[in-house]
Amino acid sequence: MKKFALAGVAVTGILASAGCFLSSQTAAEPLVVRVPLPAPGADAQAVLTAVRDRVRALPASNRTDGVVIELAPGVWNLKKGLKFGPEDSGTETAPVVWRGAA
Repeated sequence: MKKFALAGVAVTGILASAGCFLSSQTAAEPLVVRVPLPAPGADAQAVLTAVRDRVRALPASNRTDGVVIELAPGVWNLKKGLKFGPEDSGTETAPVVWRGAA
């Protein structure tokens, strides 16, 4: 997969402010959002909350094959748990998956 910054992508306003990267999407592949580890002293809670909220806001046409959110390796210091609701699961055919990057 080709990886590029969100700068020229249709969902720029949705995920770019969180500093994420988006992998190109081909037919029957999920949209992959790569989230870099925040700089020391940055609010990791705010970064993850922003990513979650922006994925929720993605148009259904951008999520037809699902969404994978990959978190960069490292320590993500959270002040409290990140809350997920039913809207964060996607659908059976287009799931939303959070995972650590390999």
